[in-house]
Amino acid sequence: MKPTIADLTERLRAVRPDRRLFLDDNITSEQAVQMIRAIANMNKAGTEDILLQINSNGGNAVGGLQAYDALRFSRAPILGLVTGDCLSTALVLLQGCSLRFALEHSRFLFHHVANMVSVKLSPVSDVEAIKRSHEQEIAQLKLKQESFNKIFLERTKMKQADLEFFLQTETKILVPQALRYGLIDHVV
Repeated sequence: MKPTIADLTERLRAVRPDRRLFLDDNITSEQAVQMIRAIANMNKAGTEDILLQINSNGGNAVGGLQAYDALRFSRAPILGLVTGDCLSTALVLLQGCSLRFALEHSRFLFHHVANMVSVKLSPVSDVEAIKRSHEQEIAQLKLKQESFNKIFLERTKMKQADLEFFLQTETKILVPQALRYGLIDHVV
């Protein structure tokens, strides 16, 4: 028998306080490491549900991918609950959850992976070395984008054309669309 929204809401509320994680800021490499450790420790303690509550603008792509892997690897089911914004890398983390929920007024956003490139020019700067460095960074950005795209195409109902549209337009997605495209499983 399929659980009702009331059953699912009660399941979310029943998660013990010591099995709750909060992503309520930009994701940094350090936060990703803390999340990975917390998930590992919770798994050592048992396989009861873990709740990941999300209200984040996103953040570091590498840290986000590492945390996504930890979410997928978890023996304990991870319930993702969006309570506000789930933007950029935070949306990738949500896709790592076993069940994905959102409150009615939550918002979602994808965009192309970006990186801030800094160049220190000096009178003796090697322009070719700087060019090679930029080419390497662009190649890394492309790999991160491919990883993000693969996650969305595998874990949602989105087609390639849908994904490309949202990446190009950077349109904020509201809950009804998120449900239709399979970014979330349930609205609570």
